[in-house]
Amino acid sequence: MFVGRKVEIKLIKDKLLDSNNQSIIVYGRRRVGKSRLIFEALKDISANIVFYECYQSSYKDNLNSLTKEVQTIYKNQYLSFNSLEDIIIFMASQPKKNILYIDEYPLMRQDKSTDSLIKNALDKIDLNDSLNNFKLILCGSSIDVMSILNDKDMPLHGRFTLNINLKPLNYLESSKFYSNNSNEDKILYYSVFGGIPYFLKQIDPKKSFRDNLIDLYIKENALLKTELNNQILSEISKIENANFILNIINNKSISYTDIKSVFNNSYPNKSIDYALNKLISLQIIEKHYSFSNNKTKKPYYKIKDNSFSFYYNYLYNVDSKLMLYSAQEYYKNFIEDDFLTQFVPKKFEDICEQFLRMGNKNNLFDFKLLDLYKYMFNDKTTRNNYEFDLVGETKNGLINFECKYSKKPVSMKDIYIENNQANKVLNHFYKLAFISKSGYTKDVDKKEYILFDLNDLFDTKIQ
Repeated sequence: MFVGRKVEIKLIKDKLLDSNNQSIIVYGRRRVGKSRLIFEALKDISANIVFYECYQSSYKDNLNSLTKEVQTIYKNQYLSFNSLEDIIIFMASQPKKNILYIDEYPLMRQDKSTDSLIKNALDKIDLNDSLNNFKLILCGSSIDVMSILNDKDMPLHGRFTLNINLKPLNYLESSKFYSNNSNEDKILYYSVFGGIPYFLKQIDPKKSFRDNLIDLYIKENALLKTELNNQILSEISKIENANFILNIINNKSISYTDIKSVFNNSYPNKSIDYALNKLISLQIIEKHYSFSNNKTKKPYYKIKDNSFSFYYNYLYNVDSKLMLYSAQEYYKNFIEDDFLTQFVPKKFEDICEQFLRMGNKNNLFDFKLLDLYKYMFNDKTTRNNYEFDLVGETKNGLINFECKYSKKPVSMKDIYIENNQANKVLNHFYKLAFISKSGYTKDVDKKEYILFDLNDLFDTKIQ
């Protein structure tokens, strides 16, 4: 099943159908669906398509293997090439449209010299009016490498006509993998599986959420736990102290100062800057901001991917404990309560933020947000700190959005409590809004407050 990516497919397809030569780069995290996206875009494209997936070896070995693919597509076993540049020039000289799609390009790339071979070929094609049937697609999971190919000091700077940094699916797109479940279960699934298509495809629709979670993450040799372990070994463990930092962050939004304070208790005088920046570049964590009453922005860090967040909350360094319990017992004793009362409510806030941004973009609300962020208020008189889940900035003032993940519906009593807190912020808020998992009691005035529930979150008009 292929889900979402309508914008990206159209962008790629338009380039492939264009009469001019085109060079496309697609990169993103492992398992995010890059290859599947490209193959989906290639459907119904009439062309000679050479697809080659690089492997961990030398440039020469990959060139020889790529040559065999070219021989097969053009039905000529005598073709021989000395470089990647030669292959591109050959393909561009052939009749009909010609597409070279190289997957995991960083495994073939030696250094800038490989980029230069591609640049030289593209330059020659541009200078020859008869060579106008060529499209190049470079794809890769090594974000560090792929993201710098277009930098100013790199040979391929300015040569890509389309650059796609492919992100995970949003909560609404992800829910299509478990569309027959209740809206409550959809929140649970997204909180753990996030928006990585490979992870979402492993969900068994015949099983309950609990059983899917236990089977895929907790059991011995569980598929997704193994996949996360492999990603950690291949990407994260190479970064000094990265695992320690991720374990500090786990399910929190945490400031630089707080991370450094905990980190220095174990590693005095060591810096966290390199590890943080590297984890951001790998799209494992993200930096986001809250605003305070003095208009200053305060940066916070959080784990970007829900599956990684779940792993560092409940599965990191617990192998010895797992050996003492069955997977079901471990879930019951060490995960279930905290998961439902602490972990999921945090992810619910992220879902609410996505909902507000998408709905606002599509003009589906009676208000128009100019900005959306977390908000903190420090009352120097009472020495109390107030934190608001999400605050929307509009031309009429601020809207306070409270994200309520509770078994009980929001009542007027709950609203009075939030209203009192909001009023302590010098009446900055002109409107109070709620996004409630369990709806509202009958006495809540729908005209007085902005009210959303799970049906609103999963309304297909949102996206």
